[in-house]
Amino acid sequence: LRQRFKLLTWSVRHTVLVIVLLALVPTCAITVYSGYTRSEHLARDAENHMIHLAESIASQEELVVNSSIDVMNTIVKSAACKYRSKEEITQLFQALISDSGFVDVILATPSGEIIASAHDKPMRAQEKKLISTVVQQNKFSIGDFLVPKEQGTAGLYSAMPVHDEQGQITMI
Repeated sequence: LRQRFKLLTWSVRHTVLVIVLLALVPTCAITVYSGYTRSEHLARDAENHMIHLAESIASQEELVVNSSIDVMNTIVKSAACKYRSKEEITQLFQALISDSGFVDVILATPSGEIIASAHDKPMRAQEKKLISTVVQQNKFSIGDFLVPKEQGTAGLYSAMPVHDEQGQITMI
């Protein structure tokens, strides 16, 4: 009987160890679970913040695009492009880029020949591609985002067609 009882009895050390484990295991489980739920909460907050930032940037870009369309409409609807010399149009474009956020302003034929430009440079492949897109779609288009080596300023290219009285594209 004594031998059986001895097998069932534990030392104080074992008893304390079991009590400590019974206290620590739930505490560790609660800590791990709360850390997991907190990280999920932080991830959701970060995702919501990123969505808000993306919407804000998109809203700002929409304002920039609408502003660009307004400026282009003003230029082409004024007599500035139709009845002035290349030099006068170039001066107008140079004044425009010095007073605005535009990197360059170009007036070109539908075939891609430059009529006037704020910068005296050849047309880039991206600009030619954008002109052909405008001619094909016959509407305002946005091209590639790039940083020209000459200016070192990032730019988002956009273009719109200029129509004559018969609706034919005469300039871009």
